Amino acid sequence: MFLSTAKQRALGYLERNLPEITDGYELAITTYALALAKSSEADLAYGRLLGSARENDGLVYWGRSIIDTNRFFRKLLTSVGSRV
Repeated sequence: MFLSTAKQRALGYLERNLPEITDGYELAITTYALALAKSSEADLAYGRLLGSARENDGLVYWGRSIIDTNRFFRKLLTSVGSRV
């Protein structure tokens, strides 16, 4: 019984505080927890998570800053190409 009560309280906390979450990592973890619990707020959280995604060079990611994907891919391709 205690576990059920704790789960309900935790779920209520996440649902109440969902509008205040701005950090992508916190939003992702909260969205996952709400989905696992089959919360009625899970779809709202998922929508917010998708809305906070960044896109660069056809790649989707979540982060606080823009990632220079061209530099990353050049290094990756150079590294892979030198091993073949």
